[in-house]
Amino acid sequence: MAKTEYNATYFRITHTIEETPPHPTIPYNYYDDTYCISILIRGEGTCSVEGNIYEIRDGDLIILSPDEIRSFKFSNHGYHERLSVYFSDSVLLPLFEYDLPLMNIFRNRSLGIGNKYSFKGYKTDQVMSILDQLKEFVQKETDPINTAKLHTL
Repeated sequence: MAKTEYNATYFRITHTIEETPPHPTIPYNYYDDTYCISILIRGEGTCSVEGNIYEIRDGDLIILSPDEIRSFKFSNHGYHERLSVYFSDSVLLPLFEYDLPLMNIFRNRSLGIGNKYSFKGYKTDQVMSILDQLKEFVQKETDPINTAKLHTL
């Protein structure tokens, strides 16, 4: 298993590649105090959020709000790759204050409901391009221009 983690002031990214089984799972329920977008780039499995079970496979996104109890179980056959981006309140708070419709994926839903999004239309290279741009923030100082770019990404 290859797991790379990038830590910045207001977010962190984990990129996990598992080429051969068995794939580790997170079978226990846990929560995080950050907002999370987890993308299953390649592979399949299940995700439980607040007791609701979602079947996940290539291209699926799981959107998680702080304190949503979740667990993941990944299939033990084939190649598996996932990417998770964790955002602190401070980076998303300005977007919440403007009441942007995009932020409804985090705020205007019941816990455990509407966590999975299937996007067959995007390309993995587009996701990886955004990841590369986000990784640049790890080395940068936070200033208004960089914060605006982070919000755009």
